[in-house]
Amino acid sequence: MVGSILRGSEGHLIPDEVRDLVEWMSPQRARKPKADATAGYFEDLTIALKEIGRVLVPGGRMAMVVSARHSFYELVSREVVRTLPLAETLGKMVEDPRFGIDLRLLDVVEIELPKMDFAARPQARGAYHEAIILCEKRQR
Repeated sequence: MVGSILRGSEGHLIPDEVRDLVEWMSPQRARKPKADATAGYFEDLTIALKEIGRVLVPGGRMAMVVSARHSFYELVSREVVRTLPLAETLGKMVEDPRFGIDLRLLDVVEIELPKMDFAARPQARGAYHEAIILCEKRQR
């Protein structure tokens, strides 16, 4: 399951930005439980993107919807202390030959969505952004 808190990391290749984030999260008591799951999430996304690239015909296209960014808040003041540009990070993964993803990034389209659950997150009254990552199978 992609995104499960129960999913730990298996030590596969993850983007440098994610590795830095996981190392930042690990010593923090409140964030440590999600550190391995965060690495595992990107490992699973890599597996999924590789499989999509494998099964698409040359020139075939795919769209993936993800959160545009993930923000971390100071636990008391609720100030943003760190942000991971999720869509940008995935776009870099697709283009980075180290990941062996047989896709070419076409575009990343960010969409602002109003938040409806006002108690869900510290900035619940603000906008929420998702992104559509558009890719094409590389031509041989």
